[in-house]
Amino acid sequence: MCVGQINLSTRGPILQKSRFGWIVAGSIPSSTAQTSHCNLSQNIGLEKQLTRFWEVEEIPLSNLCRVNKLGNSYETAKNRFSSLERKFVKYSELKNSATRNSSTNTKN
Repeated sequence: MCVGQINLSTRGPILQKSRFGWIVAGSIPSSTAQTSHCNLSQNIGLEKQLTRFWEVEEIPLSNLCRVNKLGNSYETAKNRFSSLERKFVKYSELKNSATRNSSTNTKN
C-alpha cells in the first residue's frame, strides 16, 4: 500500500492508494446497497510485461536433463573417486585431513 487514503464519509467506503491504482474498501450505506456497480480496468502493457516475464523465467522441460549431454560423466567420476582412494591409501594424513574437512562441512 502507498501513502494516500480518502474517507468518503464516516460510515462509507475508504479509497486507498496502491501501486496498482486506487482500491475501494469498506461498507456502504444500505440505502445505496440496492444498486450494483462493476468496473474493470485493464493495463495491456502490464499484462504483456508479466506474460513476457513468465516466458523468460520458465525452464522448458525438454532442456532439463538430456542423456546425450551427460556424456561419460559417470566413468569420469568413478575414475576420480578411485584415484582419490589410492591417494588416501598412500597418504594417510591426507585422508585424515579430508575426513576432518568433510565432517566440518556436513555440520554446517
